[in-house]
Amino acid sequence: MDKKLILGIIPVILLLTATTVFGVTNGGFETPIVTATQGWDIYDDGTAELEWTVEWYSTQTSYGGQTRPDPAHLELHRGVNNWDPYEGYQYAELDTDWDGPGGGLSGEPASVKISQEIDTTSGCEYELTYYWSPRPNHNDNQMKVYINDDKVGDHSGTGGSNTNWHEEIVQFTANSDTTTISFIETGDPDSLGMFLDNVIVEEIECPEMCVVEDVVIGLTEPDLDVPDVRLGTNRWVFDGEDWVTTQPNGKGWDKSFSIEDTYGCNCEQILTWLHENYPEEYGEMKGHWKFGCSISVLEDFITLAD
Repeated sequence: MDKKLILGIIPVILLLTATTVFGVTNGGFETPIVTATQGWDIYDDGTAELEWTVEWYSTQTSYGGQTRPDPAHLELHRGVNNWDPYEGYQYAELDTDWDGPGGGLSGEPASVKISQEIDTTSGCEYELTYYWSPRPNHNDNQMKVYINDDKVGDHSGTGGSNTNWHEEIVQFTANSDTTTISFIETGDPDSLGMFLDNVIVEEIECPEMCVVEDVVIGLTEPDLDVPDVRLGTNRWVFDGEDWVTTQPNGKGWDKSFSIEDTYGCNCEQILTWLHENYPEEYGEMKGHWKFGCSISVLEDFITLAD
């Protein structure tokens, strides 16, 4: 079907534990608003309100006597043939177009990769949700989905008379403070291809984290907080639930700590931070690595953190 002939209707230290929704910006492709009478239009990479990075995925750079435009375009639909979006009014087509609804090309190699970098917290778990549909009346719709460099989705299908939206949910653990979500049309590049709508990323679990001076220095993991030899007398470690110590009979420190007191940091993280930031005052501290954190080290860290 010739696309051009389709008609339509138009703090310094903190403990991170909260569950948060991290919205993908313009995940429903509702902006820019399509106003073309054909019900679809193309938008350059970098267009205000588009929010997605758009790159040509097909490698052919000329077709029908025309040179592929630069920058790449993303095609948005709003009411084409009364095809239904998953939500809202618009969705994206990933085998897009070179010259828009007023142009003369058809079937050009215009498949794209779209991506968006979102803020994440290293070690936290997230859930990516998105909806895809084969283009109606088209039998070569293919899309691959990536989180950073990891492929997490590979979809294909033949289109019916209307859109047929499929929900996909992918869980992942972030390994840095940003994560890139990408969608690529991988079918035959002919300006007809997969539809995408309602892309969402939600934080589902964020373990307690040791954050000093706005820098995450590690997760609080009990198996990383075990002394090399044994827990020494009046030495402390965090066992995943509580700070624990071994005291001699009838003696010892009348003291207790909570993970909030140590700003989410376990013994290993405290020793690492003190050594890196105060190397003269806190050398290798080999005894602490072997037997656990002393009361003085814990109190010094809390004071310095304040």
